[in-house]
Amino acid sequence: MHMLGINDPTDYFNEKVWFSLMSDQSVSNILKLSIKVTPKSRNTEFIGWEGETLRMRLAAIPEKGNANHTLVRFLSRAFGIAISNITIISGETSRIKRLLIKGMTIEQVRSVCP
Repeated sequence: MHMLGINDPTDYFNEKVWFSLMSDQSVSNILKLSIKVTPKSRNTEFIGWEGETLRMRLAAIPEKGNANHTLVRFLSRAFGIAISNITIISGETSRIKRLLIKGMTIEQVRSVCP
């Protein structure tokens, strides 16, 4: 997990998402973040870190994108950024998700969820 620079697009990024993010000149930080979720939990909350992967509980059920929507909405509120700054780039149907987050650094994420 690291902050990506403009010359560092790795091969597993969705090209369309990557270029739309990079064309936004108002954003100085783009963070790649791995999250492991446990759906159908009592609460939506951060659990902690497992290596470089953030662990979370989601109250939503994983049907019709409900869990993904809950995840993005929760992160948006927790980090104080717009929902449009968070993109799931892989793992939409998996418990392990990779996200691109515009306008955040890993230090900022770790300060919100230590």
